[in-house]
Amino acid sequence: IAISRKFGFGTMFHFGAPNVLYPPESPGASDVLLDQCIAEEATIARYEALIKAFHAKFPGVNDLLCYTYDQNAWLCSEAGACPRCHGVPLPERVSKFINSLARTWRELNPKGTLFWEPWGLSAGQTYQCVDLLEVTGVGLSLHANIAEVQIALPADRWFKNMLTKAKERNIPVIGELWTGSPTEEMEPFIHIATPLATLRALRAVNNAGRLK
Repeated sequence: IAISRKFGFGTMFHFGAPNVLYPPESPGASDVLLDQCIAEEATIARYEALIKAFHAKFPGVNDLLCYTYDQNAWLCSEAGACPRCHGVPLPERVSKFINSLARTWRELNPKGTLFWEPWGLSAGQTYQCVDLLEVTGVGLSLHANIAEVQIALPADRWFKNMLTKAKERNIPVIGELWTGSPTEEMEPFIHIATPLATLRALRAVNNAGRLK
């Protein structure tokens, strides 16, 4: 944070939630709530407590970036066995969760934004979610296509539609596009593996609509 401030950069903390591998001793945890169901009010309260604890320990972070599927972050299925989520559309549940986190962060940092990455949802679900997100304090972090980020498929119809919907509601958007080698885990950023394809991808994303 100190180095970023020194050179005029902003800072963003990236995390996945609800994280199913939190230890019982983390803030707000109990043996009853280790399933981390976002339809459980105590789970939402727990993440609000975690955000407050993070802000107290690391003052100076500008924004948050949260993803809700991938790795250790997961959500109940509306077709699953969870008694709280069965039959309840996912957009209704996840938007409430994200809105609550964003409100908490905004109270702590009035100029801050909680960006949400709706990775792992269907196109239709993401469209519904945009309509249910609160305009103040919430942003979107979007892959440049509905699937995994890749240079060969930037700015598809879904990405353009999402930018249009976000613009209508004045929601800021971050677009994610790989510009290095095969994956984000292994390339040293010392050269561009496919310069022409990368340039075309950047142009496609830039021309797709308004980004933050």
